[in-house]
Amino acid sequence: VLTGKLSWYKDCAVAVQEVIDDGGPMVNEAKIWRLLVWIWLGNGGHLHQAWNILKSMPCTQIFKEGDERHPLEVIRFVVYAVSECGALMSVIGSDGLDKKSRLAKKRLS
Repeated sequence: VLTGKLSWYKDCAVAVQEVIDDGGPMVNEAKIWRLLVWIWLGNGGHLHQAWNILKSMPCTQIFKEGDERHPLEVIRFVVYAVSECGALMSVIGSDGLDKKSRLAKKRLS
């Protein structure tokens, strides 16, 4: 079994600093929402570019229960960014799934 410390990775340090520690030690719905966006972007997106744009937008700063605009705004941003870049992996960060799917292509073909 291979083990390691996640704290050695820059993605974890950025997530802790900008998502978990942001706004103090208390955990609330807004902080959980920001963490979900961070994870959904694949560790903040490619080179954290998507996160650096989204983190200051109202759709990630505020969370209102039952308000479906927040996730739709995040999805709309990602769709727009992908259409501008021309590639999904230029926006969404690597969470290991892209590597798994590339390696699996030979087995599935």
